[in-house]
Amino acid sequence: MAATSAASQASFQVRTTDGWFYTCVGVFAFLFSSAAFGPSIVYSESRLGPITPLVAAHGIVFFAWLLLFIAQTILARKEISLCIAAWAFGPPFWQRR
Repeated sequence: MAATSAASQASFQVRTTDGWFYTCVGVFAFLFSSAAFGPSIVYSESRLGPITPLVAAHGIVFFAWLLLFIAQTILARKEISLCIAAWAFGPPFWQRR
């Protein structure tokens, strides 16, 4: 009986990163994508063909999404109500109904 009460009274320290993991993942994804696709955007001679409007739109939307993801993780760490209010700038399927 004494062993069970001692085990139930043991406190465990929970370490939290305060949301830094998701912010770091977003920054890493942004930097990795910039390093991977940046040279082909800057030096057009190395590309095999021109950038089509669909590819350009895809790149713009992807980088905008990465910036929104990083902003959301920073806002979620500070104030969740600001994070929820920022949903208005996201795609329509993210918004609450």
